[in-house]
Amino acid sequence: MESPFHAWICRLQTAPPNGRTEIAARLGTAQTNLGRTLQQLLDASVLAREIPFGESLRSTKKTRYRIQDPALRFWFQVYSPHRTRWQTYNRAQREKLIRDHASTVFEDYCRAQHPEAARYWEADIEFDYVREENARAVVSEVKFKRLSSLEQRQLKNHLAGSWQRSALSRRYRDVTFEILDTSVLG
Repeated sequence: MESPFHAWICRLQTAPPNGRTEIAARLGTAQTNLGRTLQQLLDASVLAREIPFGESLRSTKKTRYRIQDPALRFWFQVYSPHRTRWQTYNRAQREKLIRDHASTVFEDYCRAQHPEAARYWEADIEFDYVREENARAVVSEVKFKRLSSLEQRQLKNHLAGSWQRSALSRRYRDVTFEILDTSVLG
């Protein structure tokens, strides 16, 4: 028999839902029915709750939930939804699924180097993570590949443009942009 936790996570596996309203819609239930099960998944460290950098858990409705453990994330987002079709996929399709998963693990690794850092998102802007150092914002973009100097410059320019449109730019006048690629692994 399938556990309720397994059923919950399987239904949410395709793309991480953004908050309780979206979770309830995907599960076909009222938002008021989520509290206990969601809290149990958070308490068991199956799910992690994320809020944008600089927001307070008490005042924001911008909450995302994600599967915390990389092995569980692989199971629910790669293996489980594709297991019956895996043999029909060509090598490139399989590699893309595995690479996409590995990139989430790499991003977790990079973010763990700065425990005070958090993702940031609003409307059409998203930063892999932001942290504060000496009253300066450090905005980081993480790519799971080795980037050329040109690619790094282009990404920094893109980050700078996105930063100018973000609400954070009004709070932090002093900002540094950093690009982290697989060269950080040594």
